Amino acid sequence: GNIFFSTAGKGVYLGVTSATASNLLDDYEEGTWTPAISGGSLAFTAITEARYTKIGRIVVINFYVDVDNVTNSAILVFNGLPFAASSYTGTGIVNLASNSTGGTVLVRVESGQSHCSFYRSNVNQTNVTQTQVTGHIIFSMTYNTDA
Repeated sequence: GNIFFSTAGKGVYLGVTSATASNLLDDYEEGTWTPAISGGSLAFTAITEARYTKIGRIVVINFYVDVDNVTNSAILVFNGLPFAASSYTGTGIVNLASNSTGGTVLVRVESGQSHCSFYRSNVNQTNVTQTQVTGHIIFSMTYNTDA
């Protein structure tokens, strides 16, 4: 097939046969975001990376934080995502320095929300609590937004 490529003001049409507004790639953004713990007493000792890239409605976030003073058993939830999620739930993979219950830890953002929570795949997808995390948290996640 033919490859169609053309520009339009502040955008590009890629791989489409007609240059209509719905086919215009005109939204690329990258930057930082500021995660915040929701409830509990988990303290950051350093935020090394909290970055995002947004292409159209797709948002990719990356996060690396050192944590300390874990004294609360509240569910581990981070507020402050750069964009609220659309009606589709987003997921990602987490690398925790300490995960006392074992198994793979996943992260998710629920429809319409601007926060993400962590859960364990090996225990009926139960939530990770703040007391189960020490050292650092690293994760990357992809989700859709309507913004």
